[in-house]
Parts: sequence; structure tokens; C-alpha cells
Amino acid sequence: MFVAVAPKSDSVGRAYGAAMADVLRLGSLNVPNHLRSAGDRRMKAHGIGVGYRFPHDYEGDDLEQQYLPDELVGQRYYVPGDQGHEPAIAARMAARAEARGEKPRRKQRADPPMVGMSDALRPREENRKRLAETQKRDAGDRPG
Repeated sequence: MFVAVAPKSDSVGRAYGAAMADVLRLGSLNVPNHLRSAGDRRMKAHGIGVGYRFPHDYEGDDLEQQYLPDELVGQRYYVPGDQGHEPAIAARMAARAEARGEKPRRKQRADPPMVGMSDALRPREENRKRLAETQKRDAGDRPG
């Protein structure tokens, strides 16, 4: 019953349609270099993986940073309407936009920084390398 009487909005559907129209019109576009992962340190010499700022290291967990391809800079897909929770979402988006105009401030953390996924996966990768070395060494010991 709640779903039937809840305020409805087509804002997300309009955003999806606009984004799909851009995909169909422009095709696959390049991800900005600072968002790309530099799988090899030499890639950084070409600007890949350079300049990314982790939003959660800053007050408000948000900062001005380009996430869309160059061809779409300034494009806004989701525009909240006036139904349901969308006015609150619009207010939050406006507050974030206003805060982005200020100089970003790094968080002052009393506790040590959180462990990231790469830290959590490091032992697994080290174990995989050791196993591969062992297998390679064992394969060399076999009679040919």
C-alpha cells in the first residue's frame, strides 16, 4: 500500500535517459587521467594516476574534482524534483556545491588512517607471488 501512495518522481529516469543519450551520441569516452589506475610507475610520467584526491580525506567527504570525461565537463544528469525526499536531496547538493567553492580542508584524524582494500589484499598477492615462484622452481627441478 505504501508504494501506491508514496510520492513519485521521474528524476532518476530522466537522468538515466540523458546519460544514455550521451553514451549513444558520443560513444565510449576516455576516463580522466587522474582517475585511472597506474598499473606501472612509468605510466605516471604520462599523467595517469596523478592528481587524484580521495574525497574521504577531506572535510565533508566531498571536494571539487573532475569525474566525467572532458567532453562532458559541466554536464549534470540528476536534477531533483519537488517530490518525496528530493527537496532534501536538492538542498544537500546545493550545500555541497557551495562548500566546493571553499578551499578543501584535510581531515584531522586522531586515529590512524583506515586500512584500504589494497592494504587488505597485499598479503594475498604476496602469497600468490611466493606460490608462483615455488611452482616455477619446482617445474625447473622436474626431469624434462
